[in-house]
Amino acid sequence: MNDLRFISFAPHRRKVKSFLWLLGSIIVLVAIGFLFTIFWYDVIEYIPGLSLITNHIKNAITDVSLIGLFYGNFIGGLFFIPSPDELIFYYALVKGNPFWLAIIFAASGYMIAQVLNYSLGKKLSDPMLTFVSKEKVYKFRRMTHKYGAMAVFLFNVAPLPAPLLSLALGIAKYNFSRLMLWTALGKIIKYSVVCIFFFIVT
Repeated sequence: MNDLRFISFAPHRRKVKSFLWLLGSIIVLVAIGFLFTIFWYDVIEYIPGLSLITNHIKNAITDVSLIGLFYGNFIGGLFFIPSPDELIFYYALVKGNPFWLAIIFAASGYMIAQVLNYSLGKKLSDPMLTFVSKEKVYKFRRMTHKYGAMAVFLFNVAPLPAPLLSLALGIAKYNFSRLMLWTALGKIIKYSVVCIFFFIVT
């Protein structure tokens, strides 16, 4: 909370430069995503070994094996890919995966995705904050310091967009260790509740 050196009034030229950089980055990412979607199968055929990797990941997720649970929670944990991870986890239990291993694999994949979400948010922090007034940034920092842990925990226990929160807290440069701790606790409790429900039902 004491380290607020990254907050400063940005001159007009810097705001324009940051805006153009953000706009250019978004256009490039959208273009890459669009081209990748169109030429996905052609790319797989021309890059040796890529089809083996993608087929392995697809089959593992379809079979809901432990490694498939890891892949599914990693992909679903990225902020731009909404995923019903509770249903995937429940289906993994239905398929006969041991509950404690299922929790470890699912939580591990999800946590790695949150590290990426936070890191991307932190990278975007400086250009994003040039558009926000200093007073608003101070206010947001005070709120995250006071309620951040509770929000992270609730977002990960409840079916709320926690990956987007990780991205936002990265932009706010929230304490990384605290984020990871409350994310892990929230996810483990959620998966444990799903396990209890599974054992009651079956």
